Amino acid sequence: MLTVNALTLSIGQQTLCRDFSETFSPGTWYTILGPNGCGKTQLLLALAGLRKPALSTLSIDDIPLSHFKPKARAKKIGILLQHFPEAISNQVKEAITSVMSESYDKRLEKTEKLLSLCDLNTLA
Repeated sequence: MLTVNALTLSIGQQTLCRDFSETFSPGTWYTILGPNGCGKTQLLLALAGLRKPALSTLSIDDIPLSHFKPKARAKKIGILLQHFPEAISNQVKEAITSVMSESYDKRLEKTEKLLSLCDLNTLA
């Protein structure tokens, strides 16, 4: 169960949503409706923990989302968007390093080794 309490989401000076609270139960379908550019994708990214809201308490099964390392969070929350927003890079190197929990330098070092082993350096 994903619980959102008092989520406020802004881009620059524009507030996309304020004090949004909801409990999302597994196996239940939810719909987010709104005109183009109103922040639906930004809300989904925030709910998945991929975008930091201005204010909020997000939790999965009563455990704050901030306590999950990226790999553990990915086992609980998945997101498939129609198009990749600019906030999510589709560069191979950045995609790999984003799910590791070590310091950036260690993640980069490991990623470069992995890419080299797979002969994928040209995609990075």
